[in-house]
Amino acid sequence: MLAARTDVLTSLLNRRGLNELLAEQAAESERSDTAISVMMSGVDHFKKFNDTHGHQSGDEVLRGVGRVLRDGTGDLDIPTHHGGEEFAVVFPGTPVKQATTRGDLLRQNIEKISIRS
Repeated sequence: MLAARTDVLTSLLNRRGLNELLAEQAAESERSDTAISVMMSGVDHFKKFNDTHGHQSGDEVLRGVGRVLRDGTGDLDIPTHHGGEEFAVVFPGTPVKQATTRGDLLRQNIEKISIRS
């Protein structure tokens, strides 16, 4: 049986997919002597938002973050939904300084999300 690698809610790679991707990317990085960067992030105060506005609104927040990450990453960068309110973006072949700049742009775009509860 093939294990699912995609998160149903966000359509991003899930934690299993992220773990497999990191193993593949680490091996490639080692082989080609190139950098790999990973950004981990979480949605601040998500539990309180979820408790106050309900799980459907919380799901909309997660979908919105997933959309911003998917739309804001290039062809090589890979956004993932690690689980709960945690997300990760893998930046293959990208030194930490460049990944930090790209990650900060993603963060700024996520801050602009508006969810109606």
